This record gives sequence, C-alpha cells and structure tokens, in this order.
Amino acid sequence: MPTKEAVGVPVQIEPQNAVVLVDAEARFNCSPTAHVWHVMIWSVGEEVVLTVVQETGSVENSDRFSAVNYTTTESQRWELIVRNVSRSDSGPVTCAIQNIGRQTANLTVQERGTVNIVGGDQTITKGEEAIFQCQADGWFPEPHISWTLNGVVVDKNSYNTTKEEQGSLFNSVSVLRHTALGNSSVECLASVPAMSTPLRSSVYLIVGKRNSTVLIAVTVSFGSAALLALLIIAIVFCCKKKKKARSTYQEEVRARSQSVRQGTNNLGYVTDNSDSVQRPQNGKHLTMADSVNSQGYDLSTISGNGIRKHRHQTIV
Repeated sequence: MPTKEAVGVPVQIEPQNAVVLVDAEARFNCSPTAHVWHVMIWSVGEEVVLTVVQETGSVENSDRFSAVNYTTTESQRWELIVRNVSRSDSGPVTCAIQNIGRQTANLTVQERGTVNIVGGDQTITKGEEAIFQCQADGWFPEPHISWTLNGVVVDKNSYNTTKEEQGSLFNSVSVLRHTALGNSSVECLASVPAMSTPLRSSVYLIVGKRNSTVLIAVTVSFGSAALLALLIIAIVFCCKKKKKARSTYQEEVRARSQSVRQGTNNLGYVTDNSDSVQRPQNGKHLTMADSVNSQGYDLSTISGNGIRKHRHQTIV
C-alpha cells in the first residue's frame, strides 16, 4: 500500500536508501499508483538493467538482475533484485513507468574487512594496567570500532582509535587501556552500516596474584648462594685452624725432638784409649763430677762447694 507521503505520487520506490556489502544482494520495490501502465524500466546508475511489460508480464532477466511480481488486487509491486553487488554498483537506482513517472533510490555498497586483537590473551597482576591493540584492515568506509569487557560496552574515553587510508580501503588501529581487577573477556568489535552484526575478536584477561613461584625461586637462589658462601668460609676457616694447629704441633714436636737431641749430645761420651780419659762427644768437656778416671779415681762426687776427690791406694 502507498504511504501517506506517496499519495499523489505516480511511482513509489522502496527503500530510498539501501546499504549492502560487496557480493551481497540489493533489493528495491517499485509500486505504480496507476492501475494501468505499460512498461516499467529499471536502471542502476546510467545503465538500463531490466524491463517489465504489464500486459504480457514479460521480464528481461539476466544473471545479476531479475524482477519478481508481488501484485495483488489492491496494489501493484515489482521487486528488483541485484546480485553480487560491487562497489561500482553504488549510486542511483531508478524505477521509471513509461508515460507516468519515475522514482530514484540510492544504493551504497560497502566492504567488510578483518578484525584482530594483537597478542592474544594476557595474564597480569591485579592492579596493573593491561593494554590491548585491535587491528581492523581492509574496510570501506572507515569501520566503527568499539570494545566490551564481559559483554559491557567500554566508555569511549578508555580507548583511542586512529585510521589510515590505503587505496580505496581503510585500516584502523584501536588501543584499549584497562586496569586489571579481575578476569575478563575482552572483545573488539568492528562494523560498517551495511553489517547487521559487528565482526568480533575476543581474548581473555587473566588476573592473578604476584608470581610467588618466581619470588620463592629468587629467595631460594639467594639463600642457597648465601649458604654456600658461609659454607665455603667455614671450610676455609676450619682448614686454616687445622693447618695452624698442625703447624703448632709440628713446631712442638720439632722443639721436643731438638731438645732430646741436645740432651743426648750433652750426656754422650767417647772413650779415648790413648790417654785413658773419657771425653765428651763433639769435643766438649764434661764436669769432673760426671767423670770417672780409670787409672786412679774410683769416684768423683760433686758437693755444694766443688769437687772432692777420693783416692784409694793399696800398700804392699
């Protein structure tokens, strides 16, 4: 049925603006208000793509362009279908009723690219700042980028998006900064108006306690190093102490040995047969108290005031 705005208009076309993705289908409906008409002509851009004849119902279809009749007793409506649309199809789409009138709509063809959160999942400590980078490449027009955390839309002030034009397409980079308070599902969404559902890339933010394993490992490492150092010092100290004790013992043994040797030298005697006098070793003279004369002295004794000699003589 014609709308109130279409009353008095000989031809109505809907939708007035169609936005579709490359390789999708575009559909337009043309409704003549007059019950009797002869020829309907469809044009995309400046090219006539299809012709419909009311009397015969004949339609000149092609691989990309075709028409479907939805006429009832109450209204007349023909639908134009454009398949595998391309960027070159963007522009006016016109339905013209011969000798009655025409209406023009607009077709916009957009391109969907790719979206990806660089780096994948992240694991950080609670309270630290996580940084996520979303890369959206090969879009037309410039894609709309948004973020969600656990399904909740992130405020625009929390991320920054820049764009780069590459030929007829756009690339965008969006950076999200988020202070980690708990585990979260992070999504980057990219879309253009022709998409009914945004393209998504998802990663996980895993928040954990400080890495106690690393801390323990560092502590154990330093503790082991300190213990090893103390052990080495103790071993060196013990070795020095034993060496010193051994040295002292050897000195004492050496001293005692030397003393014994000296005592032996002082008390040793050598008998000289030439003069029948006992002489000390090493040429040293002993005291008279320690000597015994083999010829005339039987005994030599030492008193406090000197030496007293006793001679025994036999008279015949």
